[in-house]
Amino acid sequence: MHGSEFSRYFAVLLGLNNDVKINRIELETMEKETLEIIGRILETLKQEGKVFYCTDDYGGLIRVLREEDAIFNLTFLIGCDLIEKEYDGILPHWDGKFPEGYDYVSFLSEGTWVYQYALPRIASQSK
Repeated sequence: MHGSEFSRYFAVLLGLNNDVKINRIELETMEKETLEIIGRILETLKQEGKVFYCTDDYGGLIRVLREEDAIFNLTFLIGCDLIEKEYDGILPHWDGKFPEGYDYVSFLSEGTWVYQYALPRIASQSK
């Protein structure tokens, strides 16, 4: 998927075709940082970059976030809690395969499961 095709795809999925409704109240009450992370994930996919994610559930598989699964994943994140930086760390499930040049962010679902996303590092954040 490229450029305008990608934009049309997300416009349809985001309800800009009036088939899907977004709960406006939920978006207004989300933490600003969570919205920024979701925006960064969308921008990475729009630029045809890769976003990886890993969970600490059974199996703890590492997956690439595919464009066609992005709306489901990002809608799911709306209901999760962002884990504060001081309590966050790389999940052992990456097993030494955490992508180089990426940063991570973690979300807690239902107070039990951790979902960790790896996003390409922003140039201004490079060490």
